[in-house]
Amino acid sequence: MINIPIFKTNRRDVNDAIRIAISDIISNIQLFKGGMLKEEKEVFIAGMVYDTPWTRDAAINTWNATGLLFPEISKNTLLSAIEEVDREERIGDQYWDAIIWAIGAWNEYLYTGDTEFLRYSKKVIENTLSFFEKT
Repeated sequence: MINIPIFKTNRRDVNDAIRIAISDIISNIQLFKGGMLKEEKEVFIAGMVYDTPWTRDAAINTWNATGLLFPEISKNTLLSAIEEVDREERIGDQYWDAIIWAIGAWNEYLYTGDTEFLRYSKKVIENTLSFFEKT
């Protein structure tokens, strides 16, 4: 069960905009298994016409407050973007998307204080940077 945040201001247009934004976010929550998610978990997919999360979207959405509003789903989405290749975990997708993932991971840590996730993210980022430097 998702806890849906409710925000109220003294302006109806702002309240409506927030409600629409939250609705858009919630409509993109789906079950997904992939990346480091070994079983289906709730993630943010890339949009209603997609069936998977995207690395860049995972990072930007977390950065732009899904990490604050829905921290577990944001973490799952970030984890879904990590792939294991040759027994090394690194961020998937194009290099420009992979690097943005680091900002999402950092913001997930800032929102949650999850030091275990921060340590894991650091290792994954180091692996990813090393891979890109070599290739």
